[in-house]
Amino acid sequence: MPEPRSVLGNVDTVLITLTGTTPLVMDSIEHSDPEDPIARQIKAITDKKDQMTAEDQARKNRLAYQASLYLVSGQLVIPWASVRRALSTGAYYIGGTALSGKVDKGVACTSVDAPLQYDGPEPGKLFDSEEHCLRKMVNKNPSGKKAMVPSVRPVFPRWAVAFQVAVFNDIVGFDQFTRALQATGATVGIGNARKLGYGLFNAVTEKL
Repeated sequence: MPEPRSVLGNVDTVLITLTGTTPLVMDSIEHSDPEDPIARQIKAITDKKDQMTAEDQARKNRLAYQASLYLVSGQLVIPWASVRRALSTGAYYIGGTALSGKVDKGVACTSVDAPLQYDGPEPGKLFDSEEHCLRKMVNKNPSGKKAMVPSVRPVFPRWAVAFQVAVFNDIVGFDQFTRALQATGATVGIGNARKLGYGLFNAVTEKL
């Protein structure tokens, strides 16, 4: 029986840079836990129902906006998990389940998130920048009867992010990975509202 071959001996360290071609919309779920402090503040306002004032609505919008941001130690970031999910889909589009499976198994990121590069104010002042507010009617009950409500989400017209990843060439080659990532940027995107065309990007890969 042949000895199992390690895939660790043929690895490329690759810098990937994603530069937005359409605006990026954030909608973090980190504050979805009902016991989360921001979630509890929002509930205290929405529980007023018809008694909500204009000031209550404005405060709810600001809290919901802040809750939608991916923040680590006060810095805006993009989670690698969101890129990885999109990459799997992009790989499937051009190579089916075979390439999607290879990308899932053959690419590992060296960090769980990376700083978002963007033009605009610091995170705490973004809500006051109209350019960074996407105002849409959204369905608050997607699994049941449609209930459209106004929503304000963070949007970044100009953005970029860079990750360092390991590409295991015995599983997925560098060229295959690059093609999958570029297809992801052109057809899938990252972030929220992707079906509306948000979050698309150009991708550049560089071996280190």
